[in-house]
Amino acid sequence: MPRKLPAPPAREDLIFHRSLSIESLLKIIKNEVVKIPEYRVGSLEYPMPDVVMSGFAMFALKYPSLLQFDKNKDKRRIKYNLRTLYGVNHAPCDSTLREVCDEVNPEYLRPVFTKIIQQAHTEGALDAYSHLDGYLLSMDGTGYFSSGSVSCPPLL
Repeated sequence: MPRKLPAPPAREDLIFHRSLSIESLLKIIKNEVVKIPEYRVGSLEYPMPDVVMSGFAMFALKYPSLLQFDKNKDKRRIKYNLRTLYGVNHAPCDSTLREVCDEVNPEYLRPVFTKIIQQAHTEGALDAYSHLDGYLLSMDGTGYFSSGSVSCPPLL
C-alpha cells in the first residue's frame, strides 16, 4: 500500500537563509567551476569557467535549447546578467558550449552539489523535508526536459 507523503510546509513557515540566496549559491558554483582543469590545448577563445557557467546560466534562465540561448546571449539585458550574475565575460556559441561541456568529467561538478547540500544542511533548510532517512526535494527541469514515451515504473 503506498505511503502518504507529508504535506509541504506552509509558505509562511518557510525561512529565508541568506547563505542560500542566489548570490551565495552562484558564488559556490563559480568557486568550484574555476577548479575544473582545462583539457583543451592551443589558443582558447573561451575560458573553461565562461563555458561551464554559460551552460549553467542557460538552464537557470530556462532556455528551451542551446540554440535559443545562443540567439539571445548578446542581447543587452542577457549579456549584462551573464556578466554580473554568472561571471561570464564572453559566452560561447551553442556548438562550442556543447562540444566543451560534453567533454567535462561530471566528477568535477560533484563538489558544487556537495557544497550546496552541505550549506543547506548546516542552515537547517532541509529539516522540513526529512522523510524516511532522506530528504524530499522538488527539482526543476521537468517542464522542458521530459518524455511522454519513456518512463519508469512507480517506486511506491
